[in-house]
Amino acid sequence: MEYYFKRKVSTFIALESAEEALERLKDESFDVIICDCYLPGMNGLNFFEVLEKIHPGRIKILVTALADKDLIKEAKRLGIRNIIHKPFHSHDIEKALTG
Repeated sequence: MEYYFKRKVSTFIALESAEEALERLKDESFDVIICDCYLPGMNGLNFFEVLEKIHPGRIKILVTALADKDLIKEAKRLGIRNIIHKPFHSHDIEKALTG
């Protein structure tokens, strides 16, 4: 994903954890946030819930290999714009951002 975005946008930052992202977001703001659902520590859904409180209205995209009905329902409740299913290709990212 980093390779794809480095060629397409002016700023792309890849981080290792939701906690690291929240720390970074104390001082910076981004228009689009893409997060994996299952991470060590805080998961992607919890991350997006916290994110909405500190940076409301950002475009949120969730990446996951396992998307059941409950996860999809919770993602919609949290205002997640799209879910990208693993494995994915660059056109899946583009579709999520434009659709």
